[in-house]
Amino acid sequence: MDVGTAKRIEVGAAAVASSALAGAIGFAVYAGLAAVQPWPRAVAVVTAVLAGLLLGWRVLAQIGPAKPDFAVQMFDLGAVPGRAPPETAERGDEPLELVDLNRAPLELVDVLEPAGSSARVVQLFNPDAMPTPGELKARIDRHLGRECTPAIPADASQALFDALTQLRHSLR
Repeated sequence: MDVGTAKRIEVGAAAVASSALAGAIGFAVYAGLAAVQPWPRAVAVVTAVLAGLLLGWRVLAQIGPAKPDFAVQMFDLGAVPGRAPPETAERGDEPLELVDLNRAPLELVDVLEPAGSSARVVQLFNPDAMPTPGELKARIDRHLGRECTPAIPADASQALFDALTQLRHSLR
């Protein structure tokens, strides 16, 4: 969260708190002046609400946000046991030059040898070992207990017509 967002959240929270205080003060004045005429009562309530809003805003502005101290202490590398202090005086402030020691191009060569018959290796996406789509369909059909050809549904309209005719005769 950036500083601007945090500041907007703090200002919004202060406004809500001041408004709540002003509303409470305004309600107290309204309830306390129940016997007074409406016009002077309304002026007193509005004045009390504005005074409560200003009071709450001023009190919250005086408190202000807490400013934590996040100072980071310097770490002396020379104090680490077993390590000599850095020799910055000898090297100076020269930029570090990167030297290409290996000028030969990087060659990526697949050096994998075929797995033996006793090796426990799973070869994924090996095109030689992949079954054809027809073989996959045959395996699935065999697994489901079906034949490869879809069965043609029998026409049951005549049987339905006979059953309805028999039902009609039985109702008469």
